[in-house]
Amino acid sequence: MLSVVSSVITGIVVGLASWVFAPRMQHYFWRRQRHAEVCLHLVEECTAHTAKFYERLPNTLRSNQLTDEDRADFLKWHYLSVQVQALFSDATFAEFNRMEKLATDLLGHYPTEESRSLFSNREEFVASEKDAFKALYDEMGMTAGKLLIPWWKFWKV
Repeated sequence: MLSVVSSVITGIVVGLASWVFAPRMQHYFWRRQRHAEVCLHLVEECTAHTAKFYERLPNTLRSNQLTDEDRADFLKWHYLSVQVQALFSDATFAEFNRMEKLATDLLGHYPTEESRSLFSNREEFVASEKDAFKALYDEMGMTAGKLLIPWWKFWKV
């Protein structure tokens, strides 16, 4: 008789605990997954916009005037920067902001010799681009170093 009562009490306690904690845990994990999806989409958007920037760079450097595309690119960099700042850590944003600043310095005003000379040596932009995307993917845990760790070391990441 005692084992039946203890089994019923255990069932009730487990049922109540599941009823109280399961939705909260499910919501927690859903939010984390959704955040990761939004961040990954943002990184893909940043990658596409950086490629577009490289594609248009020769024309921008040769031009003596701001075009509508330059203005749109400038605004897109700002849009991406605001989203990176909201979704990623301050350290990651600082890396992204360094790359974004180099791009927007060229696009945000009429081209001058100073802004053109900024891109006469593109290594600085390329280095900042690599650092920015490495920081973005690192924070998401998407780099090879974090994806290829053994499962028993996963909690240390």
